[in-house]
Amino acid sequence: MRWLALLISLSAAGSPPLAEPAISPDRKEIAFVSGGDIWTVPSQGGEARLLISDAATESRPLYSPDGKRLAFLSTRDGLANAYVLDLSSGVITRLTYLDTSHSLDSWSRDGQWIYFNSTRTGLMQLWRMKPDGSAQERVLTSEFNDWFPHLSPDGKWIAFTCQRREFELCIVPSEGGVATTLVDGEDPSWAPNSRNIIFTRRKNGRRYLCVLDVFTKQSK
Repeated sequence: MRWLALLISLSAAGSPPLAEPAISPDRKEIAFVSGGDIWTVPSQGGEARLLISDAATESRPLYSPDGKRLAFLSTRDGLANAYVLDLSSGVITRLTYLDTSHSLDSWSRDGQWIYFNSTRTGLMQLWRMKPDGSAQERVLTSEFNDWFPHLSPDGKWIAFTCQRREFELCIVPSEGGVATTLVDGEDPSWAPNSRNIIFTRRKNGRRYLCVLDVFTKQSK
């Protein structure tokens, strides 16, 4: 409730819109984007603090699992590329040097990988890299666009939307491998039990919020 009150008060004051909130692993802090910069605020509410600022546009903050680093996107060198901030030293390291569209998606549970989407092959597909930008590799080889990847809380699976003729909900092992198509749907998000996926489905011109048990493939 305090966080909600903070959002309302900042908006009412004429501040730039707030977006892309990410909570720290210890649940004490929230990073968010406002005015093309990255800010933080105590999760219980309080005064926001400017964390990353540049003449360029910063976006998509993601805390590492140990809470010591923050990955983000920045246009400071042209197109949006991935960077990581060491929260103790303040040192920022550039991770990607891409001239194509891409996005940051998540850290692996052990903090050894950062997952991201990239159109470097001509299609939007899922990749991963080490936190220093090395060892960039495709997680899934596909002939279609893959969107909205989301890593399961146990770190074993990635749910994503495959854009064939229709949008399909799929999963693939986080280490890579063969993808499994589950049902028609998109925008997946894992429940804390790493078993259920919350997703959206289009039917008869309407959009529905659904829940799927991944292992029994029963949805509601």
